Amino acid sequence: MINLDEIYNLICHSSYESTFWDFKLKPHEKNVDLLHDILCLANCKHDGDRYLIIGVYDPTQHRNKKGKDRIMGISKEDANRKTQAQLIDFLDNIDFAGGNRPEVLIEIIKIDNKEIDVIIIKNNPLKPYYITKPYPKRSNGKQVLDSHIYTRIQDKNTAVNKSADIFHIEKMWEERFGLDLTAIDKLKLLLKKPNEWKINEDVSFYDSRPLAYNLNYPEFNIQLKKYMWHSSPEPISAFCLDNKTYQGKLEFNYNDTTLHSEECFMLDGCRLMISEPKMKKVTLTNESYFFYYYCLDEFSGLFEYLYTNNFRKNFSTRIERDLPIIIFENKDELNEFASIAENNIEDIKNEKVNININKSDPQRYGFGFNLEFFQKAYQYYSKCLL
Repeated sequence: MINLDEIYNLICHSSYESTFWDFKLKPHEKNVDLLHDILCLANCKHDGDRYLIIGVYDPTQHRNKKGKDRIMGISKEDANRKTQAQLIDFLDNIDFAGGNRPEVLIEIIKIDNKEIDVIIIKNNPLKPYYITKPYPKRSNGKQVLDSHIYTRIQDKNTAVNKSADIFHIEKMWEERFGLDLTAIDKLKLLLKKPNEWKINEDVSFYDSRPLAYNLNYPEFNIQLKKYMWHSSPEPISAFCLDNKTYQGKLEFNYNDTTLHSEECFMLDGCRLMISEPKMKKVTLTNESYFFYYYCLDEFSGLFEYLYTNNFRKNFSTRIERDLPIIIFENKDELNEFASIAENNIEDIKNEKVNININKSDPQRYGFGFNLEFFQKAYQYYSKCLL
């Protein structure tokens, strides 16, 4: 997700350039300069997107210009201006080592009727990016050299005829191979690759074997700990044929060290295990409504992603049981939908759903939850994606 607020603040309020953003007054006249800038930003040490902002005065060279006065904008007729397709085509025709190219996109921002091009370089763990043939191949002037690794430190790019210091190059390789990650961050990264895990289907709570372990790094494993019956069923169990709910614990381990633990539910007569989904509240006047969700940047969502991709064909639609759990990539997506839901609660309440809610004892599902709203919010979210 593009952080437009961050970009706007850099354009209008930043009084300097830094490691992950660079200002240009005009589009690059020469592609060699553009390639050099992209490589430097792509390889810089920063946990997030990087920005090449075109159409704005450099504040360090034009200190008399403040705020929006620094915006010159770019003409639509500027021959050096690139579209997204042209930029991608340009990079596709350059020989990058291993075929690893920086992931780029162009966001056009309009401020006071002036257009600014922001080349956004995504933060991927494929560093260092470098080329295997010099660009341009023949040149009497500036040339991006093959097998040279460029980066950006604060507001300074590596000179085009030099390579980055070995310390910074080592850090890039460490990032590529995950050597710079904490154990918990590496575990999160591994959970996003479900085909690299072994699931022991027949493991029960009294079993000493792990429920799952990583095939490449078996020291990372998941244990299922003892579960117990809940006298009050969870609302989610109303969407199963068997209402009984059992609760257990998932321990995410590195060797014998527990890095994280999550609650899990055994539903439908223990035929279905899920990590405990979270609830989000939305409010209309004095009434509160809830929907279930997972975020794929949290352990509960990552476990479901791992577990369902090993046993079910479609994670997002949960084909074995139609459980009304909405899947979000991250908290930003969650909050965006929550805002939409809060402004459209009446529309959600009017959704037509065909569900069979199994309430053997309706009073036991109380807690003020509107069970149908779970399903209606799930259905409404699916429409928002269309």
